[in-house]
Order: sequence, then structure tokens, then C-alpha cells
Amino acid sequence: MSTDQILDLPGAFQPKTGTPEAWNGAYVRVEDYLRAHRVHNRLHQIRLIQTVLERAAERHAANPALDPTILAAEEI
Repeated sequence: MSTDQILDLPGAFQPKTGTPEAWNGAYVRVEDYLRAHRVHNRLHQIRLIQTVLERAAERHAANPALDPTILAAEEI
């Protein structure tokens, strides 16, 4: 499966603003936070991370000057 196909999957995280690098950094920060709080179930982590990033992306779309990692940290 190519990267383009993955991005076209229903439910795939596709922020309207920000760079892939910035959102990857936000993902890593939220993942680290969950691990620190002993959320080790990968499926649960993925669901939580997607929810957090989607909420952060909504806020980022309203104000693209904000840092996606900061927004994700605030959401988590």
C-alpha cells in the first residue's frame, strides 16, 4: 500500500494546516505522554492519539500560527 493510499483511507488523519513534520512531532509527544502514563495498549493509544490530533488540528486550522505540538499537548 502506497503512502497516497494510506492517506486516502476513511478516518485517516488529514490536517488542513501545518506540515507533516509538525504533526509527526505532535504525534510523538502525545505517544510519549501516554506511555509515561502507562497506556501500553497499542490500539487504545492509536485511538486516543487520533482523537487528540484531530482536536488539535481543528484548533490549528482556526489559528495556523500556533504550534501543533503545543496544541496536542494541551488537548492531551
